[in-house]
Amino acid sequence: MPTVGPRCLGEGRFPNPSTCGEFFDCIPDGSGGYESLLSDCNGFAYDATSRTCSGEIECHSRSSRSVTTAYHLYSYLCEGQPDAFVCADCRTMVMCVKGQAFVRQCTSGKACYVSATFGGGVCYPGLPAECTCQKADVFVRDMYDPQKFFSCSATGAVPDNHVCPDGMVFDESTVRCRNQASVPACSRPGTFANLDNCAEYYSCMPLKHGWLQRLFMCSNGTLYNEVSGACEDPCASQMVCYEEGRFPDPHDRRNYYECLTIGNRIHRMRYQCPHGYVWKVADSGNGGSCVEDSGLTLHDYSTRCSIPSGMCPDGTDLCVTNNGGCNANADCTTSGTVVTCTCKAGYTGDGLTCTDIDECLVNNGGCDGNANCQNVPGGRVCKCRAGFTGDGLACSDVDECLVSNGGCDTNAQCSNTVGSRDCKCLAGFTGDGLVCKDVDECLVNNGGCDRNANCQNVPGGRVCKCRAGFTGDGLACSDVDECLVSNGGCDTNAQCSNTVGSRDCKCLAGFTGDGLVCKDVDECLVGNGGCHAKAQCTNTVGSRNCSCLPGYIGDGFGCAGACELQPCFAGVTCTFSQVAPFYTCGPCPAGFSGNGITCENLECPVGFAGDGVVCGPDSDIDGYPDSQLACTDKHCKKDNCVNRPNSGQEDADGDGLGDSCDDDADGDGRKNPSDNCPLIVNPGQEDKDSDGTGNLCDNCPSVKNSNQKDVDLDGLGDACDPDIDNDGLANDKDNCPSVANSNQGDVDGDGVGDLCDNCPTVANSGQADSDQDLVGNKCDGDTDADRDGIDDSVDNCPGLHNSAQVDVDSDGAGDVCDSDSDNDGINDDLDNCMLIPNADQKDFDGDGRGDACITDRDGDLIIDSEDNCILNPNIHKTDFTNLQMVNLQPSSSVAPKWVVYDGGAEIHQNVNSAPGLAVGDASMESVDFEGTFFIEDTSDDDYVGFTFSYQSNAKFYAMMWKKANQGTGLKGVQLRLVNSATGPSNALADALWKTATTTNQVKLLWHDSSIGWKPRVAYRWQLHHRPEIGGVMRFYLYNGNTLVIDSGNLYDETLLGGRMGVFCLSQPKIIWSNMKYSCNRDIPQAIFDDLPQSLKNQVQATPGITTRTKNILG
Repeated sequence: MPTVGPRCLGEGRFPNPSTCGEFFDCIPDGSGGYESLLSDCNGFAYDATSRTCSGEIECHSRSSRSVTTAYHLYSYLCEGQPDAFVCADCRTMVMCVKGQAFVRQCTSGKACYVSATFGGGVCYPGLPAECTCQKADVFVRDMYDPQKFFSCSATGAVPDNHVCPDGMVFDESTVRCRNQASVPACSRPGTFANLDNCAEYYSCMPLKHGWLQRLFMCSNGTLYNEVSGACEDPCASQMVCYEEGRFPDPHDRRNYYECLTIGNRIHRMRYQCPHGYVWKVADSGNGGSCVEDSGLTLHDYSTRCSIPSGMCPDGTDLCVTNNGGCNANADCTTSGTVVTCTCKAGYTGDGLTCTDIDECLVNNGGCDGNANCQNVPGGRVCKCRAGFTGDGLACSDVDECLVSNGGCDTNAQCSNTVGSRDCKCLAGFTGDGLVCKDVDECLVNNGGCDRNANCQNVPGGRVCKCRAGFTGDGLACSDVDECLVSNGGCDTNAQCSNTVGSRDCKCLAGFTGDGLVCKDVDECLVGNGGCHAKAQCTNTVGSRNCSCLPGYIGDGFGCAGACELQPCFAGVTCTFSQVAPFYTCGPCPAGFSGNGITCENLECPVGFAGDGVVCGPDSDIDGYPDSQLACTDKHCKKDNCVNRPNSGQEDADGDGLGDSCDDDADGDGRKNPSDNCPLIVNPGQEDKDSDGTGNLCDNCPSVKNSNQKDVDLDGLGDACDPDIDNDGLANDKDNCPSVANSNQGDVDGDGVGDLCDNCPTVANSGQADSDQDLVGNKCDGDTDADRDGIDDSVDNCPGLHNSAQVDVDSDGAGDVCDSDSDNDGINDDLDNCMLIPNADQKDFDGDGRGDACITDRDGDLIIDSEDNCILNPNIHKTDFTNLQMVNLQPSSSVAPKWVVYDGGAEIHQNVNSAPGLAVGDASMESVDFEGTFFIEDTSDDDYVGFTFSYQSNAKFYAMMWKKANQGTGLKGVQLRLVNSATGPSNALADALWKTATTTNQVKLLWHDSSIGWKPRVAYRWQLHHRPEIGGVMRFYLYNGNTLVIDSGNLYDETLLGGRMGVFCLSQPKIIWSNMKYSCNRDIPQAIFDDLPQSLKNQVQATPGITTRTKNILG
């Protein structure tokens, strides 16, 4: 494509002196200046003298290349002028280089002109009249190519371009594409007139083998003049006598004029040479003679064309008398004093003699292919042959079948054929079609009737009738089911079974007889009727009932003593009893309290650890005592890092000193900071992939992956694991490569599987989630009517807050708005196992809890005493393993770095960073959340805390604690509501630093400025949040076993549930240890006592909510 070239000093085409082969066109820009367009000769030099690209001179870049041998559409234009710029049509300029065509399409507002200033074709501003719409509703031939034309809908409209089929040209006079006229074969290069029609001319260009011939057409009644090489008006030049003599006719090579002086005037007379002769001027220039028209050169005559008769009239009509001497079958025309005789259509000759043409000899005279052609003088007669009708020019077949069935038999089908007809016997008849006889179909394959039918022959067919015991149309006969009426005559206690043509009777189970008469069997007489040995068998009509004996539980077929159903707490002794409920439970095991049926953990006070019965001091409040206790629970073991929280008690080298406080955790002689495998012995420190993780502990030793991510925990890192989620599908074939989904469900067809698609019903292959609420932008309507953090578009209970979205029966309706959560037919308010299907509602001890959910209410196979959420089968324990990292100030160069320990119950953050959150994947409404703060850094004094009811990166609660005052950030514990209009930004970061409320960003709900945190001191926090009770929340903070802060009841109903996590702002070296969250609707007594009366009434009136006297922490 041309680019902007050097500065122009005038119009024209000029070489670029700085680059071989480049040239630039300087074209007027309409404002007195020039537009410079730079182009090049495709590797050849530009010749400034000829103003063409020289195919003989190569630039250096061309030395290793050659002109392509590909034949371009416009290559024919270059055959006779291998180095030139030419116009292919009004919009297309062709640059010829060494015979190869390079096309340049003129841009809008420009057309191809042939200009001497540019040395040939150039795309020039404006359009020539021949390329524009000068009139409305016309068709105009392309000035460069007669095969092309354009139409105009209005004057000045944009032309609509068209192209005639190959071998045709556009004729403006008929406004049609017509066949290209036959022109003489090329014998020499040049441009020549078509002597049969001088309104046409053709060019001959030599090819390597043969000639390339192109046809052109003159317009507006002009003819081509070979001498001038232009289309001219043949009548514009009139012969005028100025002196005596004989002179050629400038209009017609066959004629000449004689000029004579008679009296005082010169008279002009016109003569015509004999047929086959033309007038040749004498070599002397005076006079001439008629010579044979052969072997003459272009300059031997003034024109080679024969002008059509009457085109340029001259003199009196000489045809009036005796037809001008022409044959009676010829037309006489005059041109001045010259008479021309032309045989009429249907005749041939020189006009003086005309003989009839036998038109029938060629193409049947134009008659129809089914007609005979008969020659007549001056024409022919066409007559359709027998079996056809029409005018002979068009003959159509006669349908003989329309009369008397074409002579076929009445039982035959007459089919018309070209010039005749065929007769074919109808189905059920046989013969030649002229005579047809009936066929007895029943003789072959029962006539096609069902095998359970009789076949009866009839003329032209047969009748099928089902036999007795069957019903149908005879072609298909089905057995009659006698059992449908009066049980087929069988006994009422018998089973009637239909058979082919009959039925069988068989007594039902529990009855005996021949089926026609059946009597009851007393099953209890044999083997206790199949009942359990501890059951009573009672005979009934046709059966028996089994019921367990007193003291046994079951359905009678299986009976068990009450203790076999394990009604007591795990580990508690069950004793059989003869009195309902037929069992008694022993005392709860050590560390638990209760009635033996239900036992609750005894918990040591804050600052102590043990089994709840035996407790000892726990300086770092990580759940393990400072010294060994006389009990067997794991929390009785001595803390392997007494003064640094490590609730996972990790000890890689087994030396009794926990990794958290062991400066050489793996005991290989290298200190942890310089050890590339701090937990695995590797003194050689080999690291094949140089990712900072030694080979012995690298889950991808040959592939760099410093994050060591391993989704499926198979020991093979994601970076080198061909199946990251271990679902049997290769990563490149898996639409959820990080989430196991072997069925590859993809409802919206966006290439992202439903299990990992944040818009599973709306296509969004990019998975953009700007507000980090786990709902993609494409389906996130940012509408949340119930304020539970779940967008209404995906909320399974949009009118009731239920952040956890529990839906036990997977019917699409969340349990909180599903009247029958487990879909067992028993409404929740009456169901004794609300989350486990048990339509029988069995409750052997009558305590109101069904047998199906005695020890596991939510059916998650985790007993309630060990389940953090006993009514949510999706949450069992505290687990922050799958963290969502939320950077609240993206512009900051330092984001928090989170590390998870203790199976997800402990998190470390070691850098001084922008504000950030690490959020878990468990979502809850009513929640108890506790954990231990421990800050190791002694040089800074900024924020540490946690978040709850996290709904998005712009909506969450944050409990924040600052060590000391610093500008607008004040010392103490603060409860903040983040409801940001911007989301993560500098504005939000500034608002989080500032203790006071910031409009449209952060609201301060509560602030206790009494204490700031101290480094290397363990603090225990406890949070209770009950959104459904007025949004009440309460915060406790302990230093050792001393309660140092009690927030009292706080109320806010902006956010009614969400996820939990930890928070930091500009504070490094933080440990959140021994964390625990649990679903809990019960109201601690202290909170209940401080509630306003209206909320107390609500608690007492709400099923499933009770008060309790002890806190989680003591």
